[in-house]
Amino acid sequence: MKALSVAKTFASGLVATAIGGFMVLPGGAAAAEKAPSFTGQAVAAGLTSAQATWLQSEVDRTMARTGGTQIAPNRIQLEGAVVNIALPGEQQPRTFGTAAAACSNSTAPYGYFCAYKNVNYTGSYIAMYRCGKYKLPGWVNNGSYLNNQTPGTRGFFLNQYDVLYEGSSAPDSGNPYNWNPIWSIVPC
Repeated sequence: MKALSVAKTFASGLVATAIGGFMVLPGGAAAAEKAPSFTGQAVAAGLTSAQATWLQSEVDRTMARTGGTQIAPNRIQLEGAVVNIALPGEQQPRTFGTAAAACSNSTAPYGYFCAYKNVNYTGSYIAMYRCGKYKLPGWVNNGSYLNNQTPGTRGFFLNQYDVLYEGSSAPDSGNPYNWNPIWSIVPC
């Protein structure tokens, strides 16, 4: 079997060869090409370096709890949901050049269950559009939610032991809603 080999010159003048999906650097070191810098994108979009660093650490902390893949400076894709993170003091997460996400502007599109970190449908939020179990990123105190799924669809709030704490039949909302005892949401 013949391996595909492509040479690539980096800005530093180093030449690397791609073999089987890996970049082989001079000296035999293998390294995957680095993903785009979301911190750099945030700074380029107008955030200060401190804000961009805080945002990336919040994304990392959230992903450690919820899983998922970072797809924008403040956005995490889960299977069937998206987490959007707002900067401290901001009412809604920024869009960073992408289309506004579902649940932005304090609304829940039809078919969605939206959980907001803060009261009045503000702050960071999770936009759930598929059945599944979604861990909250450690929210405490009062927040809010909008359940705009098919009428009669029941969502469930689970405690730390995955025991039913409370339910919500669509359409429904909670403002304020105490996130402290809630560790996961099953939207349907």
